[in-house]
Amino acid sequence: MKTVAVLLLAVLPLCGAVDIVCSTTARSLTDAQIEVQCPSGCATEGGTVWGTGTYTDDSSVCRAAVHDGKIPISGGKVIVEKKPGQSSYMGSTKNGVTTNSYGSWAGSFVLTPVASVVLQCVDKATSLSASTTV
Repeated sequence: MKTVAVLLLAVLPLCGAVDIVCSTTARSLTDAQIEVQCPSGCATEGGTVWGTGTYTDDSSVCRAAVHDGKIPISGGKVIVEKKPGQSSYMGSTKNGVTTNSYGSWAGSFVLTPVASVVLQCVDKATSLSASTTV
């Protein structure tokens, strides 16, 4: 029998959400999917929002998150996922935020609440070693 050493690389998720301001739009975020931390007060500040559920990428992320019920008016974390544009966007009033309708637009985003699962996070790849007998 022979023992073989194996090197494994584990890429773990990055720690923490990116702090943004009420006026941050999805278009200004560089990643296709990113966790952000919204401050308090975005229900009344931050800019215009177009859409319901799926929003134009030039809409305020945090204000849309309050509208969509993903975070409270006191702020919180949400995952922003960029999507292709839609042929139209329907406005509505929800959670104290009124959004506007709009026609065709090139880019969109949707929001997902952040799960309360605690993960061990690192900021780089981690080397793990193991051995096996063959």
